[in-house]
Order: sequence, then structure tokens, then C-alpha cells
Amino acid sequence: MPKAKRKGLVEFHQPAAKLVADIPEDEAVREQLQNQVQDDGYPGSCTVLNPK
Repeated sequence: MPKAKRKGLVEFHQPAAKLVADIPEDEAVREQLQNQVQDDGYPGSCTVLNPK
């Protein structure tokens, strides 16, 4: 059996991630999350935002 010819080296480069948009409510959401973490009664917890 003849050896297959090597076609070349293929490299993958991860594209750089970038922020494309901010939503106006970002600051309010961060503040609400921080308040929930402080007030949930569990030191060091990571609370989850649940839509109402």
C-alpha cells in the first residue's frame, strides 16, 4: 500500500472574544445580585436570579 501524501498542517486559533453590547439594566442587575448575595443568609453563597 502506498503512503498517503501529507496535505499540510492545519492549525486552529481561538478567535478573541469581545463584548459587543451592554444592556441598559446591567448596573441594576449587578446591584440586585449583590443585595441578594448579602441578604440570603448563607455566607459566601452565589445566588441565582430568578425572573418573576
